[in-house]
Amino acid sequence: MGLSSCFDRRYHKKLEKVAKKVMALEESQVQIIV
Repeated sequence: MGLSSCFDRRYHKKLEKVAKKVMALEESQVQIIV
């Protein structure tokens, strides 16, 4: 259980980084379009 929670936490951090990158990309694309 502790192992899975540790993995989930690391996976969640990676997901957050990816989500931030995607959001930044979308924002830059919107700015380029506008």
